[in-house]
This record gives sequence, structure tokens and C-alpha cells, in this order.
Amino acid sequence: MRISAAWLGLLLAMLAGAAFAQGCPASGTSIPALTGRMVYEDANGGQIYVYDFLCATTATMPQRVKIETLTVTSTGLTGVGSPTNPVFSPDGQAVVFRAVQNDESHIYYWAIGSGTLTNLTGFMGNQNNQDVKFSADGFSMVWKQLSGVEVASFTLDDTGTPQLSQVRQLTAGTRGASSEASGPTFSPDGQHVYYFTGSACAQPMQIQQISVNSPAGRTNAFSGQAAGTYFYYPAIDYSTDKFFYVTGPIQPAGPGCSANPQVLPPHGPDRLFYYPNANTITGAATEFDASETTVDKSDPAPIDGDYFIYSKDPSGPYGLYLGQLSTGQSWSLAPLNVNISGGSMVGANYTAIRPLAPTTFGLGGPNYHTAPGTRCRKNC
Repeated sequence: MRISAAWLGLLLAMLAGAAFAQGCPASGTSIPALTGRMVYEDANGGQIYVYDFLCATTATMPQRVKIETLTVTSTGLTGVGSPTNPVFSPDGQAVVFRAVQNDESHIYYWAIGSGTLTNLTGFMGNQNNQDVKFSADGFSMVWKQLSGVEVASFTLDDTGTPQLSQVRQLTAGTRGASSEASGPTFSPDGQHVYYFTGSACAQPMQIQQISVNSPAGRTNAFSGQAAGTYFYYPAIDYSTDKFFYVTGPIQPAGPGCSANPQVLPPHGPDRLFYYPNANTITGAATEFDASETTVDKSDPAPIDGDYFIYSKDPSGPYGLYLGQLSTGQSWSLAPLNVNISGGSMVGANYTAIRPLAPTTFGLGGPNYHTAPGTRCRKNC
């Protein structure tokens, strides 16, 4: 289902009038320079933002460093609300995310700079679709559906319209039970999917591995998982095959579990770990910044094998930080006007691919062809 473009003019006017962080960061900042783009979620504000790190000014892209708001809030023109789980499309020219319309949870595709949302999963009916990710080669999509895991082939037709085909279920699950599957992501070779299972109220959550081509069985990705711990939010850096995950200790379940199986019981701070290679998850993993033991660190978003973006809550709602694996250093992205006052910044996703068709928003648009390091996507 494609949402009508009748509201295009008003949408563009709203985007043009959004509050941008213009210009370059203040001189003297110690934050390492990045040249890609990031999409992330404000869990408190119910909004998604696209941020461009490139600090430059050109005639065609006058505002390189800025935040752009996607107009998909519950009070927006289309009635699409509660946007979550944003990721860039494989070619970096669109944002794909979960949102709710008419009480149905679907996965939407927005070509950056356009005035149209495409519902990728609407043809399946109300199946509670969310948690979308793409394979390293860009040909496949995986997501959570009805507490299970689905995969499909992903393509763009000659007009640039995204399409799913060969949809199939890898595993089923039940909400709030030990079988519930969440956060799926492809292995580097696309032959397996990692996801975490279990409700925090039912049992410690575990990261499972399942074959894409032979999904009859699944295995625990980590042997010897310590009792009283949970493992979740797997993420893979496809440039180096590093495997990130989040873990923490579980304490006795609180009253929230009986009221809402999605509410985590009281637990110690979340910690970030990684393995050098997702294809050989053996031995002990390395913890990032093990000296910081009193704050949550979550939602790792790999950049280049050394740097990654993550969420941290040092003294209040989550903010976004840049971490460096080789040194253990981290930098708050607050000086870059990334963090929103009163917001909770989570679920970041990064792409190094630059916009290919500049728009007045400086973030690219739907009329594109190919990008360095990516396969041909349209009119090749």
C-alpha cells in the first residue's frame, strides 16, 4: 500500500521549517570527524531523525550538518505514528522503519527528501511487523513479525519503488513467552540470522542463531551463558565482521512483569561486548569500557570496525555517544546537537554512503543510480 502524495506540498513545507542544527560543530571539539549519516529515534518524543555528520558547505548542499524530522508522528498528515527501529536502506538513500497506522504495525520505506511513504508489509495484513534489518549485500530483509522472524528478498523496480518477494518465516514465537524472537540481524554471509529470544519475565534472554536455508533448528550463539544473565541486541559490523551484543544481570522480577511482559524486571546496568569475528563466536568476548559500571550502554551501531555509536544514560534519559574500540574512549554527541532536550536517543543506525541526488534538504533524494561500494540498485 502506498500512502497518497496529496499532502506532499505541506510535508515539504513542514520539513523546510524544521529546526536544523546548521553549520559545523564548535571549534575545539574533540569528537573524531565522521563523514557519513545517522538515523535514530527519540523514544520519548515519538520521532525519528536523520543526521548528517559531514562538516562542509557547498553550493548544492548548503546545510551539511543538520537534523531532519520525518513527519510521521501520530498528529501528522498521514496518521502514521509511533515510529521506531529506523535503519538506512542498503543504498543509503532511504530510511526504513516501523510505524503504526490504523492500529496496525508495519514497516515503511521513505526515500529521503521525497513526500511519499511506502508500506512494505501492508500486503500481509495486521501482523505486528517491526525490528527491520538488511543483509550485507542488500538483497534480503529480516524483521520481527508476530513475535517470530521473517525474511524476504528486497528489490527496487524501475521506478525506484521498493518491493518484497519470497517472504517466509524462519521461526515462530509467542509474545511474552520464552519463544518470543526479537532484534533479528543477518550474519556477514547472509546464511544465518541472529536474534534474541525469551521474555525477561519468563527466563534470561538468549541470542540464538538460525539458518536461513534450513531453519528447522536453532542454536544458542553463546555456549556456557552464565546463569542470571541476559544477552540481547545483536549487531554486526559488516566491514570487519565484528559481533556486538548487550548483556546484564537479572534480578528478581518486579510487578511490571505480570502487567506487561515487555517490561524488563529490575536489573543491573547493561554492558556492551564484542567478538572480533561473527563467524567464530568462541572464547571470551571483550567488554567496551569495563571501567564504567554504573550506567546503561546499549544499541551498538557499527561504523568502521573501530568506531561505533551507542546509547548511554549517565544521568537521565539516553543520549548518543561515539565509542572507539581500540582505545576504549567515548564522546558524547551532544555538542553536535544530536541529543534532543528531554528526549531519549536510542536505536541509531549509520551509513557511510553519501547522498547521490542532492535536494534542498542536503540529504539526497529518490532519483539515484549507484553508490561506491554498493550493488547497482536502479536504472543501471
